Amino acid sequence: MESEFGSVLRGMQRNGCTLSAIIRNAWDTGNLRNLANKNRDKNGKALCATDCHISVIGHITRSELSTLLDENDSSNGFANRFLWVHSSRSKLLPDGGDIQSVSFDAEIKWLRRAVHNARERGEMKRSSEAREYWHTIYPNLTMDHHGRWGQATSRAEAQVVRLALVFSLLDGGEQITLPHLEAAEAVWNYCSESARWAFMESRFSRHAQGILNALGQGPLTLAQISREVFSNNASQNEIEECLREIESLITVEKKTTGGRDATVFSLRVQPPDSNP
Repeated sequence: MESEFGSVLRGMQRNGCTLSAIIRNAWDTGNLRNLANKNRDKNGKALCATDCHISVIGHITRSELSTLLDENDSSNGFANRFLWVHSSRSKLLPDGGDIQSVSFDAEIKWLRRAVHNARERGEMKRSSEAREYWHTIYPNLTMDHHGRWGQATSRAEAQVVRLALVFSLLDGGEQITLPHLEAAEAVWNYCSESARWAFMESRFSRHAQGILNALGQGPLTLAQISREVFSNNASQNEIEECLREIESLITVEKKTTGGRDATVFSLRVQPPDSNP
């Protein structure tokens, strides 16, 4: 539980910090290993954790998230292993709540029973109805979205699978049924829209936004973009990937130069405000 998730992101920016890789490995397999010599036991064996389950619950403001989550951790899969959930105050409670008067005994008993039953389960499969619905929603879940929002939500199908499984296990079910899948989809849709709200102020990657800024001064050829935005340190494929991010905002035309025709890029519309 990290009430100041910003401190985690700051720590990840330190040279040599492996926290991002550890969190990604925890999400993928649950098998962790620390190969640093200082963390070996007296027999020289590396520290490891096998089949562990790690949950990270963090709180952070949108402005702090936009500042501290760098481009690398947006694109390397760190961000898309989290469910981003927007929360806001729904009412004013000047005297606070009265949570102490609420009994959660029934809920705790129910959760313990669900965990016990889950340990007895083998492979979980979808019902025929759920499988049919999964085929219906799968194309939308796997659709690519550009920018940091797209990077933070690019594991949609995997997240929905996990959520549906959790809902089924909480129900004590032996298979994933249509209601479990629909519930998982609903949770994911909220998380996806929360991520859109959080990341759309940084809609494009840094270099894609740099191209937009440069085009705001006038049309540019591919060679000029390479020189002015990338300082001639990017491949043509990298530049073209950035151009695909902003393709809805630019026009492309061929112009005769007396030799080989030049490809010229121009702004179609004014680029969106980066801080709406």
